[in-house]
Amino acid sequence: MEQGEEVSLVGGDDALDFVAPNVVVPAVKTLDDHLAERAHMSRRTLIRRFREETGTPPMTWLTDARIDRARELLEATTVPIEQIGRLTGLGAPASLRAAFHRHLGTSPQEYRTLFRHKDEMADA
Repeated sequence: MEQGEEVSLVGGDDALDFVAPNVVVPAVKTLDDHLAERAHMSRRTLIRRFREETGTPPMTWLTDARIDRARELLEATTVPIEQIGRLTGLGAPASLRAAFHRHLGTSPQEYRTLFRHKDEMADA
């Protein structure tokens, strides 16, 4: 990469492309440091550019992606809630419940029940 060259975080072989398929990968370093290293830029530059392109800092984006994946699993599968936290990188069931309450104002079980009830009503 040349001095002053524009770097996009949303296309090509870059940090954001790495994060999406690796949402569940546990962090060895902080997420920001790991992404900055992969993108060949400083942590501060990575955070600034990531925020410019996505509107959120990397950890917020990752948490949102993990919540979205958990929602997909709750909506479309019968995977036990006890396993969804582990599968999505949100951790133990208590951590999954806390994240759901913080972001959605409901528990994973209530979300699954409401979503299934909504589908049943649409099919009727």
